[in-house]
Amino acid sequence: MQVTEKAIKTFLLTLILGHCIFAYSQKEASNWYFGYQAGLTFNSGNPVALSKSPMNADVGSSSISSNKGHLLFYSDGYQVWDSTHTALSNFLRGRGGTQTVVIIPRPDSSHLFYIFTVGSPTSNSPDNGSFYSEINMKLRFGRGDFIPGKVNIPLVAPSCGKLTAVRHANRKDYWVITQKYYTDTLYAYLITSLGINKPVLSKTGLLVGTGNQGLGALKVSPDGKRICSVNNSDSAFLGDFDAATGKVSNIWFFEPTWGRGVEFSSKTKFLYTIGFPYVGTRLCQYDLSSRTKQQFIASRKTIDTIFYNFIASLQLGLDQKIYISPRNLFYLHVIKNPDMEGSMAQPERNYFYLGGQKAGVGLPNMIQSYFQKKTFVISPVCTRDTVYFE
Repeated sequence: MQVTEKAIKTFLLTLILGHCIFAYSQKEASNWYFGYQAGLTFNSGNPVALSKSPMNADVGSSSISSNKGHLLFYSDGYQVWDSTHTALSNFLRGRGGTQTVVIIPRPDSSHLFYIFTVGSPTSNSPDNGSFYSEINMKLRFGRGDFIPGKVNIPLVAPSCGKLTAVRHANRKDYWVITQKYYTDTLYAYLITSLGINKPVLSKTGLLVGTGNQGLGALKVSPDGKRICSVNNSDSAFLGDFDAATGKVSNIWFFEPTWGRGVEFSSKTKFLYTIGFPYVGTRLCQYDLSSRTKQQFIASRKTIDTIFYNFIASLQLGLDQKIYISPRNLFYLHVIKNPDMEGSMAQPERNYFYLGGQKAGVGLPNMIQSYFQKKTFVISPVCTRDTVYFE
């Protein structure tokens, strides 16, 4: 049988595309638990409400699933629940922060995980700091449990209620980033197969240490190149993040109108902030292609306003939409097309019904890289030429 050149090329293209789809089908962020016994899953592609959670998390939470979308465990920063929604016996020390907790898989392991927590920045209790604990999924007959002696190990204190995570440039390791309270210093912890490294410190020039300033969100863009922090006041910064070194540079200060929540679009084209309630709450969009600080500030567009509920959280989903959590409502708001400019982003209120459960002010805090829009470029496209996929 004679095999044509066209058939060979078609086979190779199908093979490569199939490999890409397989590589990008990971579903670690597919199951969300948050709010007042609320949850949702993206396992079918579109969000579907979940209702078995016993958790009441007014602020931050975090969930983790297997790469096939099977729930492993979730936490509000104080308790941890397994896949059967049974609480583990140990208690964590994350309370009161906007981003109370984030869960990180240990590189090169299929069963070891870290749980990072931060306590309230306005509290004088021992919980006022950042900590980590370790989970082994081989314990308790595969349902997971804390590793003895590896619970609530202190990192830095006092800390802000800010906590974000993203992949290292090598696409295997992870960065976990928080900020020390009463300072302008970010602490970026590199997590490798050997454990947690000493933090990489970056001074931002923006001191956080007055009242509730530490309650705003800190986010790294899904591609690991930008970082933004908003505070419970008119103070925020946007900077460049180096996913190879953990350093932050080229910082621009701006005023997000009493910012509380922040999120990047999946292609890192736009930045979104939402303001503090009762102070002219509005959802704003900024153009990240701006070459100067002045252009960036001038690019701000208000795409929705007059929210009547306390809103503090914006979070990308696996469907590339940004979800917005209004306290005590049975719905989540949404930005349908966050990589589109202005009104084309299509904000919509009461978009997703939570099946009778209520939202809090927080949505699950997860590794931002899970939500990056996966694309590749083919060049050139001439017949008989070598084809490069990037």
